Amino acid sequence: MNDHFLSAEELMFHEKTYQIVEIDFFNAIKALLPKELKPRDIYLIQTIKKDIKKQENTMSKIAEDIMMTPSKLSNNIDFLEKNGFLKRTKSPEDKRRIYVELTEKGESSYNHIQKFIGDTIKYTLKKLGLARTLKLYGIVNKVTSQNKNTERKKLNYKKFIENLISVYFIAVSSEDKLLEKKEANLTGHDLKILTYIYLNRDQDMTINQLSALFEDPYTTVASAVQTMEEKHLIIKKPAASDMRKKILDLTDNGNLVVCEHLKSRKKIFDDLLEMLNEKEAKILYDAYAYVKEYANK
Repeated sequence: MNDHFLSAEELMFHEKTYQIVEIDFFNAIKALLPKELKPRDIYLIQTIKKDIKKQENTMSKIAEDIMMTPSKLSNNIDFLEKNGFLKRTKSPEDKRRIYVELTEKGESSYNHIQKFIGDTIKYTLKKLGLARTLKLYGIVNKVTSQNKNTERKKLNYKKFIENLISVYFIAVSSEDKLLEKKEANLTGHDLKILTYIYLNRDQDMTINQLSALFEDPYTTVASAVQTMEEKHLIIKKPAASDMRKKILDLTDNGNLVVCEHLKSRKKIFDDLLEMLNEKEAKILYDAYAYVKEYANK
């Protein structure tokens, strides 16, 4: 298969999952966040909160839990600490051991988003009904469990909420791996733009449409597009219906970057879902479809 393009089955998979979570769910969360936070910061804050309870909130343990290199995690922690959400503390026993804790501002953001996520899950479970909800508990536990012994344990409601959201963040860890490649030199926002142009190239995507879709300022999207034009990843071409209207398209290099990302992203999804049978996988997809529905309300 040409590395510049995905198969029809792969394309359908990404169109479905990308729209549900990257757009609908993240936009809903972004509307609730302090302006300094990005949706993925919530996963980091959630992980720190969870590790604090287990007294495992060290930099190395957090990096392991969210599948991020220590250097990249350090950059994220720097940003969140600067904006008052986190703080580092040194162990009194070993000054080389650094712990990360939530500030009052970080706790407030965590609680606010957890309430929204909780409301989303309640809506989702009501839509699924009792029978599918009981099956979903087992599915989420199976996917997020680290060993077979924990698969049989019952999840409490709060843990269930954390794990259902974690299924997605585990899967998109592939994006961080691509961004860490020096030759790519892209931000997460850049990759999101490239991916959405790729997945919607039959819809004549413009900067205005991307700005509205991502709920980002026009200038933010326009600046990112210009940077990627200079990197020969995006090209602008006149629309057939109006020569003054500029349509965004990807170059061969742009297509290659997106396909590399989406193929690795799908592999991680596949690795998670291969432990599920067809009926279980459908229930999980149905759950995220209801998440999308609630996020759009």
